[in-house]
Amino acid sequence: CTLYQDDDFGAEVMRGAEAGLKDINMVLAEKTTYKTGATDFSSQVAKMKDAGCDLVVLGTIIRETLGTIGTARKLGWNVEFIGSSASYTELIHKLGGPAMNGFYSTNTDNVPYLDDASKTVCDWANRYKDRYKEDPAVFSVYGYQVIDLFIQIATRTGANLTTDNFINTLDKFTSPRDMFGADTMSFTKSKHLGSNRAAKLGFEPRHVERPFRAGDHQRRHRVAEHVDRHEHRRQEAMHSQDQGDARHRDRSGAGQRRCEDNDGGTGDAGSPFRRNQ
Repeated sequence: CTLYQDDDFGAEVMRGAEAGLKDINMVLAEKTTYKTGATDFSSQVAKMKDAGCDLVVLGTIIRETLGTIGTARKLGWNVEFIGSSASYTELIHKLGGPAMNGFYSTNTDNVPYLDDASKTVCDWANRYKDRYKEDPAVFSVYGYQVIDLFIQIATRTGANLTTDNFINTLDKFTSPRDMFGADTMSFTKSKHLGSNRAAKLGFEPRHVERPFRAGDHQRRHRVAEHVDRHEHRRQEAMHSQDQGDARHRDRSGAGQRRCEDNDGGTGDAGSPFRRNQ
C-alpha cells in the first residue's frame, strides 16, 4: 500500500513504489492520499489495513510520518513502513518513540554519530559538538556538503569567478563517494542529477540511540531504490564533498573524544554504497 501527500512530491514517491514493485512482479494493493497540513490519518490507515497490506510506502515528511505510523499502532496494525529521504531523520524516533519500530527510510547520507565506525566521521562529529554544543544531525551533513561543494567549484573556477564560469566548472565536475556515505557525484551540461541511487536503513528497537540500520529484504530494497530514484529526478543534486581535497578541514578540535580508526583512514567505512561500487 501507499499513503502519499497530494502533490508532486507525493506522486513521485508513489510512482517510485510502483516501479520498484514492478521489478518483482507486484503491484500496490491500495493507494491513498492526504492534503498538505493534514493531522488526522485514521481513515487512510483504516483503508490500507482493510486492504490487507503488510508494507506501506510513505510519501510523507516528518509530522505526517509520525501521525500515520502512530495511528497504525493505535489501531493494532503492526506492519512495516518505508519512507523517502524526506523522512530520514533522527527526529522520527526521538519524537515517535517505540511506535516507530519497523520504520525504514531511504537516504543519501548517513547520520554522523559521535562514536561512528569511521574515524573521519567520528572526529568530524565530535568537533561539531565541541563547537555547537549539540550532536550533529543529518541536516548538519547536508549543510556541510552544500558549502563544501560550493568551495570546491569556486576554487577550481579560479579568480575569474562569474556565474557562467562557475556553471562551466560544475558541468565538468565529478566527486567521489564522501565520508558521510554519499554516492559518487558527476555533473554534465545535460545531467544535473549527481546520483540517482539511495540506500535503505531502518529503525530497530534494540538501537534506540543509533536507529537507522541497513536491511536486506528484497521487496523493501527494490521499492526503496525506486522511491528515491524518482524523487531525486525532480531535484538537482547539489550536495557533495570531494573526499580527496581536505584543504579546508580542521583536524585539530581540542577536547574531542578519541575515535578509533576502523576505516583505514578512508572515511567511508559506513557507506551504504560500498556494495554497489
